[in-house]
Amino acid sequence: MIVLNHKKNKVQEIRILETAIAIRFKDNIAKQLFALAEFYPDELIIWCEETYKSELNVEQFPAIFHHQKMIHSFGSIPYLNDSIGFVENSPFIKIQPEVQYPTWQLSAEVGGMYASILNAVNKEAPRDKNFNYFLVSLGKLLQPQGVFCYSNPNLLLGSRSEIQNYSTTKELFQFVKQHYKFQWTFLLLFNCVYFKRQFPIFPFLKAMFYSRRKIKFLNLDNIPIESSNTLETNFSVDVVIPTMGRKSYLFDVLKDLANQTFLPENVIIIEQNPLQESESELEYINTESWPFTIKHTFIHQTGACNARNLGLKQVTSEWVFLADDDLRMEHNFLENVCVKVKDKQDSALTFSCLQKN
Repeated sequence: MIVLNHKKNKVQEIRILETAIAIRFKDNIAKQLFALAEFYPDELIIWCEETYKSELNVEQFPAIFHHQKMIHSFGSIPYLNDSIGFVENSPFIKIQPEVQYPTWQLSAEVGGMYASILNAVNKEAPRDKNFNYFLVSLGKLLQPQGVFCYSNPNLLLGSRSEIQNYSTTKELFQFVKQHYKFQWTFLLLFNCVYFKRQFPIFPFLKAMFYSRRKIKFLNLDNIPIESSNTLETNFSVDVVIPTMGRKSYLFDVLKDLANQTFLPENVIIIEQNPLQESESELEYINTESWPFTIKHTFIHQTGACNARNLGLKQVTSEWVFLADDDLRMEHNFLENVCVKVKDKQDSALTFSCLQKN
């Protein structure tokens, strides 16, 4: 493991175990990372602000970085300010700092990745002198390509000081121009004027001179996902399905679940109908024979989130599959999920059940 300490975008010290390593690019941390990765291709590379060098939770690093296709970091405050929400409304924007949380918004305060990731993007990745900007750009480019990016407070021990390190308005507009479609830069300007009563004309015009960042020839297939963690699980699965007015679609979902090569223990159905005098229309729950237990709840309050929360209270298995009432699954879908869980040793996974056309 290599640890790089930095302060104000300058490399302060690099160590592997207890041995100091010569600094080649003191004024460009990104360049220094790529140089280290090239020379030490199998190492885990950690970076941290000088403030945190004695607070690294080193004992937990093997469990945190349990396979090579992941990047973990932690920052007290996201580098990009909340105006990025005018451009993107994904769940990766509003980070929950108390828990491990998926996000491309990597932080310069503390973090790490295996050298294999840096070597995979060596020829195309930027080398921004602003280390925070380099990391959020790298995260934004790599997360859609299958690199697991997280905010993780467990990288540090004890209390965490709040480091005030925000992007400037110029950097925000630059980031949007380089990582989103062209028209989003105009939308950002409009929203800043309309909602924040700001007039960032100069940052907007400056951003027009930047080109879109892409990594065209990225190949991450050579980076193995071989977890060193051992997740103790019997792979028992409950399925939670909120539904409302989709009797025939839900029947198809139940049939697909019944035909699985790996069967769920329980299927928890939360049926909703806002009409107070209404009754359940899902008679096939009792008239058909099912190879799993169906727990059926009928309510008059509508809302998928409320329904899922009611369903989660009834879960008894090791895992829960939050399903929709109109998806279709191949017969080995749940079996494949179990294989993915075993390979990646993660505690949560997201899948797409896409149909032709």
